[in-house]
Amino acid sequence: MKTFEEEYPLISSDAKILHLTIKKRWFDMIKSRQKNIEYRAFKRYWILRFVSNYKRGRDRHGKLSIILPSEIIYNKFDYVYFKNGYSSVSPTLLIECNEIDLGLGRVPFGAIKGEIYFRIFLGRHICKGI
Repeated sequence: MKTFEEEYPLISSDAKILHLTIKKRWFDMIKSRQKNIEYRAFKRYWILRFVSNYKRGRDRHGKLSIILPSEIIYNKFDYVYFKNGYSSVSPTLLIECNEIDLGLGRVPFGAIKGEIYFRIFLGRHICKGI
């Protein structure tokens, strides 16, 4: 099994890389450049990964919660490393990450109509592994 560094030796060790495992349908659409935005649900897990200026607080019931400011600052990633499955020989893609924001998703690309998602805008395809 190759490590990321062995698979993509020309990528700087300082590069910020977002690792995502995705299903074959979406992987193939991204690989063929039909899909240039990847979606992640607006949930606590992704807020903690994508938003740099969130605050921790308590809701009106005293439960710990995440508080988002009116102007969100998103973490910057240089690349998105997609892996199609969890096997050591699963195909991979390395693609530039142009931007992350919040917005509505497109239904043909897996979004539910009317729901807000983190949208990961994909750029240039760097390389495909395995």
